[in-house]
Amino acid sequence: PGAGKTLWLGNVAMAAMKEGKKVVVFSLEVNERRLLTRYYQSIFNKTKQEVLEMNPADAEQLFNMDNSGRIKIKTYKANTASSNDFAAYLGDLKTYENFEPDAIIVDYVGIMSINDRTISKDNSYQYVKIATEELRNLACEFHCPVFTAGQINREGMGDKGGSKGVVTTKDIAESRGIVDTADYIIDICQTAAEKYTDQKTKTDGIYRLRVDKDRNGESGAEVKFNIHWPTLQLSESHEK
Repeated sequence: PGAGKTLWLGNVAMAAMKEGKKVVVFSLEVNERRLLTRYYQSIFNKTKQEVLEMNPADAEQLFNMDNSGRIKIKTYKANTASSNDFAAYLGDLKTYENFEPDAIIVDYVGIMSINDRTISKDNSYQYVKIATEELRNLACEFHCPVFTAGQINREGMGDKGGSKGVVTTKDIAESRGIVDTADYIIDICQTAAEKYTDQKTKTDGIYRLRVDKDRNGESGAEVKFNIHWPTLQLSESHEK
């Protein structure tokens, strides 16, 4: 919690958009206005207050300066939407707007519903495994990758906040079914000390992304990222 799942998924969406891709973001945790503000902070390299004070015409001009793609955001309340709901929305986008996604982002699988509403959430392994499998089917149906996120359990958390030094798939909270179904798993590792590299200003931090599973390649690689909290911008660190 608080390690930047939504931040990372948002940066995936924006990076794809800047490459001219079409992205659909399904959010079950953050409302559309708040999520858009976060995206604008990163895109425009501005603080939240600076974004709110921007002239809409200036913002529109900045968007028109590059050949960027598009992002569609659809929000739901937690535990109310399943892959069937996502597929219905994507079908409407194709029918009425000729919009077909190059990437789908779901924030996040642990607070999704599943298509069969008669199945209880009491068996979390089964429930989240089904949700993950249905997201995989969604990727196959719309011929594009689906990105989502999960939580870590208590064993994955650090004593003073943040995560422990190295998080692995053993520390996933919701269900081993995520691990069994996903093609690619990245662990966000961020200790309490890494969240703010300067405790006085609390403007900058780091986290490390560790490739824990790659069905089509090698796992184990780790990449460090710098975070500038006021603008929510991520940049790859070249420090070893």
